[in-house]
Amino acid sequence: MSTKTNFKRIALVAVAALGLGVLSSVPSQAVTSNMSLTVTNGTAGLTNARTDSSNAATIRVSGLFGLTADSAIVSVAFKSVTGTTSAVVGIRLADTNTPTANSTLIDTIAANTSTAAGAATQAAGFVYGVNNSQSITDSQAVNSITGSATAAGGAGYFRIRGGATNTFADATWYVQMDSAASTRTAGTWTGIATVTWFSGSTFIENTISKEFTITIAAAASASTAVSAAQSTAVLSQGTADAGSSVDSSVSIPATASSTAGAVVLVTLRNASGVAVALESITATTTLGTIGNGTVQGRSVTMAASAGANTLQIRADGSAGTATISISTPTVTFTTKTVVFYATTPTSGVATKRANTLAIGSNAGAITAVFKDANGNVIGGNTSVYAFSDALTVVSDTSTACTYDSANSRHTCSLTGLSSGTANVTIGTVSKSVVSAAVAVTVSAAAPATLKMAWNKASYAPGEKAYLSVWAVDSAGKAVGSRTIPNLTASGISTTAGFSGTGQPIPNSTTSFALAPKIADTDGLDSLEPVFLYTVYMPSAGGTVSVSATGGTSLPTAGQTTVTATATVTDSGAAALAAVTALATTVASLKTLITTLTNLVLKIQKKVKA
Repeated sequence: MSTKTNFKRIALVAVAALGLGVLSSVPSQAVTSNMSLTVTNGTAGLTNARTDSSNAATIRVSGLFGLTADSAIVSVAFKSVTGTTSAVVGIRLADTNTPTANSTLIDTIAANTSTAAGAATQAAGFVYGVNNSQSITDSQAVNSITGSATAAGGAGYFRIRGGATNTFADATWYVQMDSAASTRTAGTWTGIATVTWFSGSTFIENTISKEFTITIAAAASASTAVSAAQSTAVLSQGTADAGSSVDSSVSIPATASSTAGAVVLVTLRNASGVAVALESITATTTLGTIGNGTVQGRSVTMAASAGANTLQIRADGSAGTATISISTPTVTFTTKTVVFYATTPTSGVATKRANTLAIGSNAGAITAVFKDANGNVIGGNTSVYAFSDALTVVSDTSTACTYDSANSRHTCSLTGLSSGTANVTIGTVSKSVVSAAVAVTVSAAAPATLKMAWNKASYAPGEKAYLSVWAVDSAGKAVGSRTIPNLTASGISTTAGFSGTGQPIPNSTTSFALAPKIADTDGLDSLEPVFLYTVYMPSAGGTVSVSATGGTSLPTAGQTTVTATATVTDSGAAALAAVTALATTVASLKTLITTLTNLVLKIQKKVKA
């Protein structure tokens, strides 16, 4: 036999063997094959937050069913949860490439109701559904929530049936939380998706399980991260927070005390402005002590409580200016300053607030500022007193001056006894430290003439202005503080209208309470007793006049008409005046240049000659 013949025979044998091999690969019966399970994770909001297909987890199952009786069961079971979530979770059909009609090929099965032999419950919480030999109601609604997978171990599931020989099925399900009934906190719900497929009516071919999660993100308002922009530390004087959003100016006695002289309210908030308390607070002070009342010292670290945290600042006997630093691991607040003043003054300066006093009490006649050795203002109500060198004119009862914390000074009242002058000093009760003398006059003279005056001669349009009204005696000197009825005959009239007046002008007021004025509170300083009108000038330029006639409290000679006049400068007129002045200046310069030029020419001619 030739070699060529041998190769032909070998090839024929190989082809025959290959053909038999291919025939032997065809199964004796069709089976379920190519089954796949794909899951994607989902999300959910907090209690009663919206949960729908946009944030659901998904389960996709596909495969080929060789026989009409082949089927698969898709189920979901609870595995674990973080936090304290007690959520109801449902499974529902999303979409399918498999027909769903009355001869349903994808069925819904009521959870945990089957008692047929094919159902099985595993200890881990899996509930496998029935196979196709068990009763299924095809009229059950597709897309309904068929059951819940909760911590109790329940499950919802669907069945896929073959329906015909060599049928391909492909379907997707949503797994999501019930948005109405669930109670949730931030955390992760973990479930297990399982697909179990059956060959024929009884034989379980295989099972695939995959884990998936539904994550419940914490709301921004629940964040425990401290925000520097939202957190605050506010300093207030006294034992309690003053309720302000800005630091107070704090000055307290340096005398050691177990009571807070000032407090700092520290509030740690997250980016949503909600108070959180997961960081410690560290506070230091260069003088005195700081702390929460239990933990107290020059440098302390304390656990923060929910909401506001009140830090007490206490004196320990050290005088001076304390620098206070407050911080957390993520926030450093603006440095605070507290003055601890010594109670013994070393210097004092008195300022006269009333030049002419009346018989009787004269409130706020003198103010005084006393300082300790460190140059810090001394507070308190019993530190300094007023002393008179003429006790028959101004009484000296060693009455303490009152401390005005708003203006950081003492305010001293004086009592006038009779007409005359006196020199008043302000000092300590022992007079070891006193201010320079302040001269005051007590007047018992009767008013003789009405006076009025603006605080300025000219104003811009709409500018704030003050009109003073007062009385002088027969010598032309201001009378002391008093209320004078019928100082005017019929009030004040005007040639122009004012806006935003504190007291309206024109008016019919005839009675006036005269008293010294302080710019801090009244807007204008006046050492003499006056009644003050506050108005805003007209918007148009021109001359503004007010007038009044003296009333019956004045002698007949003083019942004359008094006028106060001011100018409102119109912006256009002012500009024109400026241009005119400039033109005049330019003309003068031109004349000067001409004169100089002529002079130079004359000099040149003389030089040539």
